[in-house]
Amino acid sequence: ESEIRAIARSDGTERPKKFILRRGLPITYENAIWYITELLGDNGGWFRTTYYKKEDRDILHLSHNQGVGWSIFLKEYIVAFFREVIGVTSDAQVVGSSATFTIKPKARRD
Repeated sequence: ESEIRAIARSDGTERPKKFILRRGLPITYENAIWYITELLGDNGGWFRTTYYKKEDRDILHLSHNQGVGWSIFLKEYIVAFFREVIGVTSDAQVVGSSATFTIKPKARRD
């Protein structure tokens, strides 16, 4: 499990940034959400995404059928991406074959 976490953190700080920049897009919170929901989720098949945009926070729920190891990878990957690349912290919970992230975007912070 510690190896999964380490690989996910490393990949999460590099890979998403490369993919976004390769498409000529700036590194923004909105493009981070696009990368996760559209590129990895809808088009990449990594998971199914449910995205809720609330007044003061966003909630991303990722579900899949790959087991808890994949959920742990996703948690570490996405938390590292938001923290290191976007500069936003997120709370994350893993339950079986899903990971849920609660994010408070900078623009909506109190």
